[in-house]
Amino acid sequence: MPSPPLKIHSIERRPREFLYPHEITALIQAAEQSRNPQRDSTLLMLTFCHALQPIEVVALTWQHINFAEKFEPFLPTLTIYRNRRRGCIETIKSYTKQ
Repeated sequence: MPSPPLKIHSIERRPREFLYPHEITALIQAAEQSRNPQRDSTLLMLTFCHALQPIEVVALTWQHINFAEKFEPFLPTLTIYRNRRRGCIETIKSYTKQ
């Protein structure tokens, strides 16, 4: 005879794996106090706004920025290509400013 399922108390559950908006704001404010504040805060905002994984942020190069195509007069287009393997199929997704 199978035993009844065990209830897991909320303390024993897996901890959350996301940040609240006020925590993201605190991270960006801390980055603004770093040695290179513009770079660090921009990378954090880019990471959270586009839900990038750390490896995707590290892989960014100047080739991902298209200075010819602009959405606004002074803002270049940023294109991020994501390579995700699902089974044996490789999908490539492009994200640009909407």
